[in-house]
Amino acid sequence: MTPLFVLTLYPLWAVSVLGAITMLRLGRHTRGGLLVLCIMLAGWVSLLIVARLASAPIAERIVPVGMLLAGGFAHAAHDLGGGTVRWLPALFYVYGIVVAILGALAPGWLYAPGLRATGPLFWPLFVVSAAGVVWLLAWMVHAALSVSGRERRRRFVRDRCSCCRRGPPRGCRSAAFARSSADR
Repeated sequence: MTPLFVLTLYPLWAVSVLGAITMLRLGRHTRGGLLVLCIMLAGWVSLLIVARLASAPIAERIVPVGMLLAGGFAHAAHDLGGGTVRWLPALFYVYGIVVAILGALAPGWLYAPGLRATGPLFWPLFVVSAAGVVWLLAWMVHAALSVSGRERRRRFVRDRCSCCRRGPPRGCRSAAFARSSADR
C-alpha cells in the first residue's frame, strides 16, 4: 500500500465511525446490525492503517480480516428484512472468520507476497463470495417484496424514523411520522 492509498482510507474510517455514532445516538430502538457493520468497518480500516505503518507483511495478513464484513452486511440485511432467517448472519460470520484465519495463518494461499498475484484459493473463494452476495441480494429483494400495502409502509417508516415507534417526541416534524400517522 502506498501512502496515498492509506490517506484514502481515512474518509472511509470517518464515515463508518460517524455511522456508528449516529446509530448509537438515534437508533436506540433499532436492531444492532448496522451498528455492528459500522464498528467492524472502522476497526478493519484502523487495523489496515496501523499494520501498513508497521510493515507490509503484517498488513498482508490483516487484509483478509475484511471478510468479517460479510457477516456485518448479512447482519444488517437480516435486521432490515425483519429477521426471519435466524441462521443467515451466523453463516456469513463463520465464513468470514474462516477466511480471516486462513489469511492470517497462510496468506500465500490467497495471494502472492505484496498482493501482486492471486493464490491457489483466491478464485474458489471469489466464486463462493460472489455467490453469497448474489444470494444475499436475492434474499433482500424477496424480503422486501414479500410484504405489501400498509405493512410495507410501516416497515419502511419503522426502520427510517426511530421516533415513530412510541409516538413522536415533542416537536418531531418527521415527514415519515406524518405519513405513518395518516395510516393509523
